[in-house]
Amino acid sequence: MLLCPNLLLRWSTEVTKGLGRLFNLYKAGLRTKLFIVLPDKKLDKFNTEIERSLFSEIKEICKVKTYMPLIDLYVLALEHDLQKKKFFEE
Repeated sequence: MLLCPNLLLRWSTEVTKGLGRLFNLYKAGLRTKLFIVLPDKKLDKFNTEIERSLFSEIKEICKVKTYMPLIDLYVLALEHDLQKKKFFEE
């Protein structure tokens, strides 16, 4: 089973709304690494929005990732699972 980037696009949240949700979690006391995963074409929008004073508190801790590295990681995890099952004859 492979993840399809086109399917991910359908589930994407607007960049500003996503940052707003992360900001609300931060304000509620959640202290963890914050990530937004989005299509390449929305990177400019993220870079614009994260510079707004509204998001200044999370600017340094909020990272952006694109879909393809996530998909690559997922495919590697699937391959790892397959190889593990073969090795241990599960």
